[in-house]
Amino acid sequence: MKIKSLLITALVLSTGFLGGINPAYSAMPKNAAQLYYSQACNEEQAGNYEAAIEKMKKAIELKGDNALYYTKIAGLYSANGEWSKALAAYKKAAKLRPEDSFLYISIGNLLQQLNDYKNAYEAYSQVLQLAPDYKYNYLNLANVQMQLKDYKGAIENYNVFLVNYPNNTDARKNLASAYCETSDYENAVIQYETILKKFPNNFNENAQYGLVLLKTAQWEKAKVVLEKAIKENPEDAASIANLGIVLQKTGNTDKALEQFEKALSIQPQYSQIRLEYADTLLSAGKDDKALEEYKIYVTSNLDNTRVYNNIAIILEKKHKYTEAIEYLKQGLLKNPSDNALKAELARCYHYEKDYAKAIELYNELLAENPKDRTLRYNKALACHAGGNYETAIAIYSELYDETADENIKVYLSKAYLASGKKAADAGNYRSAIGDYEKALRINKNDAEVYIALAKAYDATGSKTKTIENYEKAIEIEPDNKNIPAEYAKILIKYNKEEEDVKQAVENVVSSENTTDKEKIEAIVLVGEQYYDKKDYKNAIVEFEKAIKIEPKNEALLIKLGNCHKHFSENQKAYEYYQKALEINPENTDALFNSGLCLADMNKPKDSLEAFKKVVEIKPDYAYAYYALGLSYERDKDWKNAVSSYEQYVKYTQDTDSKASVNKKIENIKNEHQADKNE
Repeated sequence: MKIKSLLITALVLSTGFLGGINPAYSAMPKNAAQLYYSQACNEEQAGNYEAAIEKMKKAIELKGDNALYYTKIAGLYSANGEWSKALAAYKKAAKLRPEDSFLYISIGNLLQQLNDYKNAYEAYSQVLQLAPDYKYNYLNLANVQMQLKDYKGAIENYNVFLVNYPNNTDARKNLASAYCETSDYENAVIQYETILKKFPNNFNENAQYGLVLLKTAQWEKAKVVLEKAIKENPEDAASIANLGIVLQKTGNTDKALEQFEKALSIQPQYSQIRLEYADTLLSAGKDDKALEEYKIYVTSNLDNTRVYNNIAIILEKKHKYTEAIEYLKQGLLKNPSDNALKAELARCYHYEKDYAKAIELYNELLAENPKDRTLRYNKALACHAGGNYETAIAIYSELYDETADENIKVYLSKAYLASGKKAADAGNYRSAIGDYEKALRINKNDAEVYIALAKAYDATGSKTKTIENYEKAIEIEPDNKNIPAEYAKILIKYNKEEEDVKQAVENVVSSENTTDKEKIEAIVLVGEQYYDKKDYKNAIVEFEKAIKIEPKNEALLIKLGNCHKHFSENQKAYEYYQKALEINPENTDALFNSGLCLADMNKPKDSLEAFKKVVEIKPDYAYAYYALGLSYERDKDWKNAVSSYEQYVKYTQDTDSKASVNKKIENIKNEHQADKNE
């Protein structure tokens, strides 16, 4: 901010305001020194400063103890722009007349010109002691204090001055600037409004006035004033940007962005405008453009760690955690003590599943702020996700004891559940059951826990507890599409009544949330229960229900074929196997079973071709070789019969049948040799 200064020249001395010595030239003795003095005055009036200076030098040579002569030559040096020489001359005069306050004002002004504000302040302070009634000196003091960044002192002295000279607009503008430097924008507003009220036609501070109105959240007034400032100076990028901030604050985001873009087109290197633009883009959800602007900003403003944080937040939204981590690390290199960056970095490590590093950072932050609830909660989450359930449970429990937060309650229950599953995976079902029961004490309506508990009891062979917990899970979540299917399997495993199994399956099938695949799996459970009991009729009923849902299900078509095969309904069975082969011509089970049907339907050649095709597709299909052996044996093709049986023995896992087939091979070889001998 520009500071208006008041330079007091030798001319002020003639006013007599300071009470200092006012020499009366006519009273001086007519000697040589006085003559040179008079000649110097004449040269000065003619504008011949160099000649006047030379005359005064001669006067001083003749009479070096005359303070007036040093004052005169100092004024001439000042007029000639020789500030250092003028300062030296004033200092000599001050030594001769230490009570002359005017000399210290002149010294102070010259020191200001030389940017020596500290010594200028000392000079003006001397004036304050010598001439306390000289109120203009408070303006000099305040102006120097502004340069020294002593804003509190400047405010005090401007106010003293303005009590006596309330219409001095420059002093009031400087006072407003001092208030701004101390962030006292309310008082800055008062100063600008005072100027506007006193001099409405000459008010030219709309840009600065608009800024302080913005700072005091007077949005509507700020908008009007800033628009005036922009009208006065259309190239005022700062006012255009400030108008953008006002528009953003009042919800006119699109118009705000237009203002920022306009300001940047005028001053593309104006970093603060770019930062405001990027912040507004971010708040408007325009993440890609915000990221672009932040990256431009940060190349020339490396120390603004908030920007590294914002860049990371955007990258996190895009799941670019590795890149976000690099920006956060850069920010921490600039400011290693920035805890906001550390907290965000910990979050990124969590997202990257590097839980150890996340926890390390949380521990570092908690060493400084051990009671910080958010940090403790995030550490618990990282421990939970990283499998350190014991620590997670301890922190969740502590947090929940402090405040009964429902979210923490849920996570505490889930941590016990996860701990139980970990124990169950290790075969420690007793410990798992203990953790599950703790989870249920926290939340007795969590179906997932009851299912886990049921599985743990199932692993220990506790039939009653297993079924009870599945039933409790179904009671809590009757529409859960997964539970009834699992429950049905358990009922079958423990030989529960058919009606119970059928009811469990019916729950699966009738649920709107159940997929076709899940419905088929449930129906097949019932069908297989009938099949295992050799109740093929009811098995067919169930499998046909399933095939209506998915007509091109290979496995189901084969199951139906198998049921009809057990009834010796070879044609019907063959048709189902063929449907399966239409879906997948290389389904060897369907092809093999088709061969069996053809054999039973007295179609030996077709049967033989079917078995041959099976081993072409799957050379280790043992039963196809056995069927081929039987076919060749029937056709008295002993060589191929033996070869096929040998392949069966090679691939079969049935050790009992190997002996009988080997014996068959030996018999065929002996019989074949006997035929040869005859």
